[in-house]
Amino acid sequence: MVQELEACANAGDLLRFSALFGDEWFRQIPRTDEVVAETTPLAAATPMPAPEGQRIVFFGPWHVEELVDGRVLAAVIWFGSAADPPQIQRAPGSSS
Repeated sequence: MVQELEACANAGDLLRFSALFGDEWFRQIPRTDEVVAETTPLAAATPMPAPEGQRIVFFGPWHVEELVDGRVLAAVIWFGSAADPPQIQRAPGSSS
């Protein structure tokens, strides 16, 4: 799933990227005029791959948990550029 998110984001395919999120996530986004104006054109946009060196990088997953209804919950870090990844520090004894 994390690899799919990263691939869709880097391919510029925001509809496929968005399809990987649940309905509840979208219900939490405020429906302001500004948000609607910014997101509506994305539905008809032609995917544009991110240029080399500007690709999004996902790290994780951590804290993976299967929910009662079969869905999976996990934490990931989404970082804006492969050229400058974050320094991830873990507490002693924690696993990746």
